[in-house]
Amino acid sequence: DYVLPEVVNDTTRARKPRLILLNTGAIRFDVFKGAFTKDSTYIVSPFTSGFHYIKDVPYTNAKEVLKLLNSGAETLEDSESMPVFSSLAPPEQQGRLVYEGDYDHHRTSLQVHLSGSDNLKPGYTTKDDAGNDGDDTVHSPISFYRVPNCIQSTVNPDNVDLEGATVDVVFNEFIEAYIMLALKFLGLDYSDADVLKYMYGKDFTTLLADWITLNWSGHC
Repeated sequence: DYVLPEVVNDTTRARKPRLILLNTGAIRFDVFKGAFTKDSTYIVSPFTSGFHYIKDVPYTNAKEVLKLLNSGAETLEDSESMPVFSSLAPPEQQGRLVYEGDYDHHRTSLQVHLSGSDNLKPGYTTKDDAGNDGDDTVHSPISFYRVPNCIQSTVNPDNVDLEGATVDVVFNEFIEAYIMLALKFLGLDYSDADVLKYMYGKDFTTLLADWITLNWSGHC
């Protein structure tokens, strides 16, 4: 609700209502309290893909895109050329059983406690053929939470009634094929020629770093 509306804003389309979509896999690690360095930036978001958009999409169709990306995978994956939708989410979520809340290390062998101590900091733990006590630093398992494939921010600068209006559908470059497939499923026949660059030369990694510099100065 704060970061995307502020940083994903092409001045040439600033007054146009827009839906900004980002796949959660674009954010690869948590942001912790403390110094946020250039290294932190690339740990959290190590990608250089920019933003694209399709202009003047009917809102009645555009508002359904997020729902399809997050829960309509079985329908949309009928296309043989389409990769699986789980690749939109963080890689930790792919191919593993995830429980709501803290990651339950008692029910999986992926991460285990290396000692009986409860006074451990979260971190990566391992288990291999040599046992489970070989790490140099003893950690508790990292908590993991299920997330949707994509998130969305709705930006409506002039607070117009969106029903019956058109919006710009803005998205990070990686999910373009998924966006096009969802729009096609919704009855809109867009082609690559309809996809334009948004904020030319900018990517989410640098935009995130810029936002933190402006808003967290003196606090991290």
